[in-house]
Amino acid sequence: MSYQVSLSKKAEKQYKNFDHHIQKKIKHNLQQLEVKPYEGFSLSGKYADLRYIKLTHKGVDYRAVYDISEDENLVLVIFLGTRENFYKELRRYLG
Repeated sequence: MSYQVSLSKKAEKQYKNFDHHIQKKIKHNLQQLEVKPYEGFSLSGKYADLRYIKLTHKGVDYRAVYDISEDENLVLVIFLGTRENFYKELRRYLG
């Protein structure tokens, strides 16, 4: 089964702020979610229903948080960012 990967408005804005090389790497990793959306890791606490993938580019760690909708075969990426201060920013965004 194949899933459609989509970016939320916030994730789209964050994606556009990265340089071309990291955008390419993020895109490649997100394409992997079309086939294997459960390969990512589960968040904990009140965000346990969300998942994330990790990637590294030039020694900088990045995270992409996403939600899976089985009904719509959709992977919605809701947040992208560097590992530094990631969870603090995620809490501020998700509340």
